[in-house]
Amino acid sequence: MNHVLTLALGLLVSIAVESFAQSPPSDESKAKERELVTLLNEKLSQAKAAREAGDLDRAIAILKEAISIDSSRDLLWYSLGEDLRLSRQYPEAILAYNRAIAIKPRGAYYNNLGDAEAKSGNIPAAAAAYRTAAQVDPTNAAQYFFNLGAVETNALDLDAANPAYDDAIRADPTFANAYYQKGLNLLSDSETFQRSAVFPPEAAIDLKKYLDLAPSGPYASMCHQVLEFMDRDFTTTYVQGMSQSQAEGGAQAPESQSVPPSTGEADMVRKVMPVYPPLARQARVQGRVILHVMISADGSVFEMEVRSGNPFLDQSAIDAVKQWQYKPFTLNSQPVAVQTYVTVNFSLENGGQAGPPNLSLKDVLQLFQNRVPEEHIAAMIEANKVSFDVTEIAERRIREAGGGDTVIRAAKNHRQ
Repeated sequence: MNHVLTLALGLLVSIAVESFAQSPPSDESKAKERELVTLLNEKLSQAKAAREAGDLDRAIAILKEAISIDSSRDLLWYSLGEDLRLSRQYPEAILAYNRAIAIKPRGAYYNNLGDAEAKSGNIPAAAAAYRTAAQVDPTNAAQYFFNLGAVETNALDLDAANPAYDDAIRADPTFANAYYQKGLNLLSDSETFQRSAVFPPEAAIDLKKYLDLAPSGPYASMCHQVLEFMDRDFTTTYVQGMSQSQAEGGAQAPESQSVPPSTGEADMVRKVMPVYPPLARQARVQGRVILHVMISADGSVFEMEVRSGNPFLDQSAIDAVKQWQYKPFTLNSQPVAVQTYVTVNFSLENGGQAGPPNLSLKDVLQLFQNRVPEEHIAAMIEANKVSFDVTEIAERRIREAGGGDTVIRAAKNHRQ
């Protein structure tokens, strides 16, 4: 996926030892050591040739043979770890890196151990390895912290990634890529608030800092695109047959009935899936857009407004939902207009859509900020569930936003 970041591994971090140092043959023991070192260096050269030829299995076999001759050399274990990692044998690579570290702790060894741990799915162990790399090799600490941030970003844990990028920036205030990646991550905190787009101020600051440091860098074009997007006018409403200015001014809707928040399937004739906005995908923005939707007596969508969302996703959700066609709703056997809430979920993990679209605490708080009635929020929770625990802190934040027992009870009873 194009949101995955590339790590700078230990191979790209200068390692002083490229071969084993040889001692002058001043006596018999040193002569034997020289003979051994010569043999081991030959094994390293053979393994390197096999690796460059694409034969990792042979490279691994050669290094294991060398280790059977002398298991006290950190470079042999590290080189074995590299080939095992490249061949995606991550548990074995982790063992080899740890053997190298036990002999001689090096920042590059910990760094590549972190990559192997991350690829094996053990993010906490990866984080510990990267942080230890920074302690052991403070000269390259910025790169190690950046790699930690990249791992957390690839795991879509942006709350953990940004402090790592902050550490990288503290270690090297001129590290342009750290500003860029943090700036992109902050875009996920953008929100639609009462028909306006609200962006974290620090996102623009970090992206502009990247441009100051690397005006012709590989991410300069993306920075310009995002900054231009943040300066544009945003669409948060839709009214059939009206211009944008008329729609933003509010429309007079015919009298309508309320129906439960729609999951879309049972009552629909046509459902058009949204297109994941390319800029949102590149910026790794994901989340839910919640729309208040008015459906006419013939089942067509004639009006809607974003009640919770991210400006990078809102327009795509509107463009899709305005094409939806419902089966006509009836009251006393007569078709009637209805109003409901629709949740459109954008997930990078599934290429755009994922379900069920469970609500986060941020979603619930944003609904209150956008003046959605409490009974409607409770109904949406019952239809979609929530993805958070109702801790004492979460309950306090909901009540501070204007929520009461109805929403608290619904959240507790409809946990994902």
